[in-house]
Amino acid sequence: MRWPARLTPPTRFARAAWSVRPGWPAPAWPAGAGLAALALATVLAGVAAPHWRAEAETRLASLASAVPSRPAPEVTRPVAAPAWPAAVQSPRRALALHGLARRSGLEVLLVREQVDAATHLQLVMHGTAAYPALRQFVERALAADPALVLDRLRLHRGETDAAQVNFELQWTLLHSPPAQASTGRIEPAR
Repeated sequence: MRWPARLTPPTRFARAAWSVRPGWPAPAWPAGAGLAALALATVLAGVAAPHWRAEAETRLASLASAVPSRPAPEVTRPVAAPAWPAAVQSPRRALALHGLARRSGLEVLLVREQVDAATHLQLVMHGTAAYPALRQFVERALAADPALVLDRLRLHRGETDAAQVNFELQWTLLHSPPAQASTGRIEPAR
């Protein structure tokens, strides 16, 4: 067989590949082989899919029976938040917080007091302490006063092996709004 000059195969393997179907044009036989493989895959999927689906359902049923069922969660009523202390108690609470810091082993160097936009008292404490003592103090303070908020905590250790850390703690002492005097008129809801 004589090959045209532009279709001459470069190797013996290529010559054998070209000669598989001598009646087909050269580019058509790979497309035909791909279509045949696709048709075979479709037939196999059609035959095997019901078997695979049944096997999957059997496994899911066995897994579902192995997992213990949990009872539905009980509906609980929301718990009312505890009433915040009155605003007049804020100075006493600030002194109690400062006393707790001293008893916990913190060396408080500076305490600044200010009032935020909602008229809550804010305390900013600067000082030094051992890290475990500082951590224990924060835990005790938050547990002792439910209306106390730790807004900011900054720690700085001067040297890597220093036993003491410098700290800045910013606390907000929340309080209930003061009772307003009744004027006798009803305000419309906004």
